Amino acid sequence: MPSASAIGAAAKAGGVTGAAVSAGLEAVNSICDVISGEKDVEDMVCDVTYAGAKGGAAGYAGGAAGLAASGAVGSAITATGIGAGLATGGIAATALAFTPAVVGFGAACAVGSLVCDIFDSIFD
Repeated sequence: MPSASAIGAAAKAGGVTGAAVSAGLEAVNSICDVISGEKDVEDMVCDVTYAGAKGGAAGYAGGAAGLAASGAVGSAITATGIGAGLATGGIAATALAFTPAVVGFGAACAVGSLVCDIFDSIFD
């Protein structure tokens, strides 16, 4: 299981990445809208700020959840002895080796999506 500091670092990295990507994509989209006259600069600033905050919150929660879930699954595989068969190779061993990553990715997506929904219900 990952340490609390590792989960905190994953959350921080996810939050920074989520905020940067979300704000950046919204900035490009909003600049096009301002140029075409569909949006004014004040609305653009609000939309970019909102997207950055929402992406940061979702990335932060998703980063923490993803690392915690993948760590828990990896620990369970190791603790139960299921992982002993990994050395023998084969398709089943490969599938088992990727299980923590798949579970972590799924948890990150699910939690990130939930945070986005909560964010929208509070601020929209």
